[in-house]
Order: sequence, then structure tokens, then C-alpha cells
Amino acid sequence: GVHLGEKRTVDVTVPAETMPGSRVPVKLGGAESSVLVGEFAEVQTGTPQAASLPTPGTANGVIAKRGATETWTFTAKKGHPLIVEVQAARLGSPLDSLIDILDQKGKPLPRAVLRSQARTYTTFRDHDSRNPGIRIETWSELAVNDLLLVGNELVKIRALPRNPDDDCRFFEEAGRRLGFLGTTPTHQSQGTPMYKVSVHPPGSTFPPNGMPVVTLFWRNDDGPALDKDSRLHFDPPADGTYQVRVRDARGEGGPAFAYRLTVRPPRPDFRVSLAPGNPTVFPGGAVPVQVNLSRIDAFDGPVEIEWKNVPRGLRLSATNIGPDDNSTSVALFAEADFALPAKFAGITAVARGTIAGKKVEQVSNALVPKLGKTPDLVATTEQPEVTIQPGGETRITLQIERKNGFAGRVPLDVRGLPHGVRVLDVGLNGILIIPGE
Repeated sequence: GVHLGEKRTVDVTVPAETMPGSRVPVKLGGAESSVLVGEFAEVQTGTPQAASLPTPGTANGVIAKRGATETWTFTAKKGHPLIVEVQAARLGSPLDSLIDILDQKGKPLPRAVLRSQARTYTTFRDHDSRNPGIRIETWSELAVNDLLLVGNELVKIRALPRNPDDDCRFFEEAGRRLGFLGTTPTHQSQGTPMYKVSVHPPGSTFPPNGMPVVTLFWRNDDGPALDKDSRLHFDPPADGTYQVRVRDARGEGGPAFAYRLTVRPPRPDFRVSLAPGNPTVFPGGAVPVQVNLSRIDAFDGPVEIEWKNVPRGLRLSATNIGPDDNSTSVALFAEADFALPAKFAGITAVARGTIAGKKVEQVSNALVPKLGKTPDLVATTEQPEVTIQPGGETRITLQIERKNGFAGRVPLDVRGLPHGVRVLDVGLNGILIIPGE
């Protein structure tokens, strides 16, 4: 840095109980900064240990000039997956990282071969890199959970369009479209081909069918929910030595383009949160509460949700979040005579899952409801529960009670449905109860 004075080093004491990932303040020459607390052995560019990364371990580097790359070697064993992750943008670095895993000779390592089986096109408008909905031309050959290759991103269908004016919905995380097998969602122009694909091992060959066969390599630009930082869940194809190449996705560089590269075993886990944190409940009515699940290091199991510290007069049903979902909704009911307790710490959701054969329990943030006045609407269903078989359908009758002179139209939605269950006959404007009904 600059303006630091004559002193260029400082001793930093890190308490033993400091958690990895925490920042420890540093003062030098009147300037204040911080260092990041690491968990593993560390190596740094420009030292005798440079380029050789222990497993697990962290490498500290910098893309010092435009077009530059840095490469680190590490060892791995087949059957022992690893997380390969960059921290840069999250720490304030201008680096937009891109990582490639190479073989011992420095050649790109194939991950999978995609065989195209059907084709459609994006239509109606251009689509940005975030939105989980993309308008498609036809979907007669598509199904839920199919993988589609559009440009260089691989996406997975969560729900097919309900009508020609509806988007195809793809899997998302935190409101952003998910790319699979290390691919990164990007802007897609109107008319871009989209190919339904099947995934095969590297080196697979097929009879020509007039559509492309694409090889994907172990590469990542933006990891899920990491903004511009990169992450790969690497499954080594064989025991041996591999390389990780780090560069800027735009070809930029400079003294400030620093990064931390970590190679470690995965630690599957999950976190649960509730939204909104302060819902307004109405006596004799109900409001939806969303339960959000953050999956860590490829945790893909189901999670059971129970409720704790629910005061008398409120009701929440136990629920679950399936392996294909990251959220669900639950109705928070208030009895007609409900009153908030004088001292109330809040309701919490207790989420229970199984990881490597062990039961894991996580607790959410507190839900502290507020009490509102008489609502304009109270909605009830005639059926307290329904049973539906795969490929089947069922019907629900809903009634509303209008209050406070409310006479407007009422759009209806069904929340908390598990993956693969949805309401289809919504028309162009959704399901409505019109004024007077």
C-alpha cells in the first residue's frame, strides 16, 4: 500500500477460538485493514512452495497483468470428491475468476459428453442471466427434470409452460437461474437454439442424428450464489496429480487482482431461514410463511420441518422440503381470540436432515408475528387435505369471505406444492374470483 510510513510489517495475534473465515483487524501507519483467518495450510505466489497446493490447502495468488494466468498442482484420489473454490470478489478483489482443472500434462480435463436429442428455441424476448423463466417455442418433446443446453449453459426444467404465453421455469437458487455441471448462466438472445441432452461419460460416441454432441470440461466461471467467484465440485476420474488454472474471465489483471484458491473435501450441510420475519397475522385468518433451505456442498437430501415456541392461538403445520426443492410455504393461522404474549422470543423452524447416515439439526431465525386488524379477505378450502397419484389430478374448492366492504377481484395462487405438482388450468390471467363473487 501507500502512505504507510517507514514501518512495513506488523505482528497480528489471532485468538485460538477465532472461526475460519473471520477477519482480524490490522493497523499500520494509521491505516486500518484486516486479514482473513484460514483453516488449512497456506502457500503463496513467489515462495519456494509456490504452484504446489496441499490437499486440503489454500493458495494465495494474484493475476498481476492482463491476460495472465496462475496454475497450481494438487493430488486427488478417485472416489474422494473435492471442492475447488476461489475467494476474490467476495473479499473485495476486482478479479472475475475463471478456473479450469487440467490433467498432469496441462490439458483440459473432460467432464461429460452431452448428446442432443431434441431441439427448440428461445422466443418472445431476450433473456438475461438471472431470470429462472425462459420463453420457449415448443415443448412437446420435453418433460420436467430434462436438461437443456442453451449456448454454453446447461439448465434443468423445473416446470413446463402452462400455456403459450407462459415461461418454461428452470431450477434456481436465491432467485437466479442455476447452471449445471459447472456451466454459468449467461444472456440468451431471442431465437437461440436449446437442445434437450443426455449426459454420458467422457469419450462417448454416438451415431449422427443431425444435432450437436458437446464435450464439457471441468471449468467454472461464476459458482452458484457466489456472484463472480468460482467453485467446482470435482470428482477425480483417477488417482493422480491435477492442476488448477486461475484467470480473469475478461482477460483483465493488475496488482489488485488477488485471490484465495482452496481445495478441500466437501462438507455437506444446510441452513434454514424464514421470510418474512415479522408477518402480520389477522384474528381468524392466515398468512403464508416461506421456509428457505440453503444447500451447502451439494447436500441433496430431504429436510423435515417442525416448529418450536408457537404461542397459544397460532398454528403452523409440520412440513418438509424434498430433494428437488429449496423452499416451501406454510400457512400461519391465527385463532379469532389470538393475542400476542407480553414476552415473546419468536417462533423458530427446526430442520432435520440426514448427512452420511447421521441426523443433523439446524434452527432458523426467529419469526415474530405482528397482530393486525380485521382482514379484507378470509380464504378457506372445503378439503382439509388431498391425495394425488403420479400422473393424476385432483380438485380443490376455495371460498372467500369479503370484509370491510372489499369488492375487488381476487387472484388465487397455490403455494408450498412439492416439485412436480402444479396448477395448470390458469388461463392467460391466472385464476380469479371476480368482483361480486
